[in-house]
Amino acid sequence: MDSAMAQWASQIEFVRTRRIPSQDALRQEGTRKSHRHALYEVYRFVSGDVEYFIENRMHELLPGHLFVIRSDEFHNLSAKSSALYEKVAVRFPRELAKELSAFGTDLLACFDNRPRGADNKVVPDARASHEIDGILSRMEALFTDAGESSLALRAACLTELLVRINRAHQATDRDMTRKPAVFDKLSPVLSYIDEHLEGDLSLKTISRQFFLSVSVLCMLFRETTGVGMHEYITFRRVSKARELLLRGASVGEAGISCGFNDYANFIRTFRKVTGMPPGQYRNQAR
Repeated sequence: MDSAMAQWASQIEFVRTRRIPSQDALRQEGTRKSHRHALYEVYRFVSGDVEYFIENRMHELLPGHLFVIRSDEFHNLSAKSSALYEKVAVRFPRELAKELSAFGTDLLACFDNRPRGADNKVVPDARASHEIDGILSRMEALFTDAGESSLALRAACLTELLVRINRAHQATDRDMTRKPAVFDKLSPVLSYIDEHLEGDLSLKTISRQFFLSVSVLCMLFRETTGVGMHEYITFRRVSKARELLLRGASVGEAGISCGFNDYANFIRTFRKVTGMPPGQYRNQAR
């Protein structure tokens, strides 16, 4: 394995979470946690009483459900009760999967060949579920060894996992989302935000635009997305800035086009969301 591949393979993350949400956290909606990271993610739901909000869609989860999530997709988990929650997540850099795809299979098809926030859910059949769980078990064991040899094995397991998931993704029925009543009210607001990221998106402006009180608007955001409106808009703006930077825009152009009128604030916010300043992100992506 060459040095670049080894570096990418060293960034693979395997996380198994098993916990009982606390009642205090539930009362404070603390079990809702937005995820923002630079890695692509495979999420395997094992057990619990939860919902998953991805972009502008709400998903109900059943044991065995899988989700494929790009780094630019806003996703948020909401625990509905204190039932035992368990999941497995595998995260990896896109560059690694792209390089591994050179061997004949497009491992990123289920991530990249779809609109943002659409077709994230994968429902494998019994045979595919058994195969996927076997691969995940082997991956978990590999994370006890940090040696160079295990990096190659991790990459091999990731390849096998993504091949199985892509097959299951192709066989999965689409449009498996749930739209609660509160989502119907918030949906036009989410669309408006996406269309006006360069403009004034203050609580006051949006509440007037949709004839909603500020308190109701905040409640709708918390109820549907699990985060505040400001946090959601910030992520949306940074997500658009990343797209512009990849298309060749300068750091200043990207910031202004996404509603950041203060250059220093743009640099600071971009770094907070992505883990690096926009200039470094642009150069690294190139």
